[in-house]
Amino acid sequence: MQVEREMQQVQEVKRLEIEARSFFMYIEEEIRRSDQFETPTSYVLRFRDDAGGTIMYWMTGNRLCRQVNGTGYVVILQYVSRVDFTVFPNGCQVYIELTKGGVSWKGEVFIAKRVELAA
Repeated sequence: MQVEREMQQVQEVKRLEIEARSFFMYIEEEIRRSDQFETPTSYVLRFRDDAGGTIMYWMTGNRLCRQVNGTGYVVILQYVSRVDFTVFPNGCQVYIELTKGGVSWKGEVFIAKRVELAA
């Protein structure tokens, strides 16, 4: 019985990791095409995309949401127990903790902005 429970926990951690890594891939693509980053709080990230739209990510409850140009929103990630966005001159660091059913996964990634090279 104990081994079965531990196996379920391992599987749940793997599911959380897959969710987190999918989110990291998504936000990485968006950040690379963007600029004018700001973090009014550690759990809110706002920036401009390459089309001039305003993108905002924020944590509410145990969800991470995404909004474009101040209208509507999409839940982009669930089971979020903590998120921290840190802006640097050359990109953004994203740290997340996911928790579900007594197990958790933690991870972070630094995403560099797109670099324009002179011809």
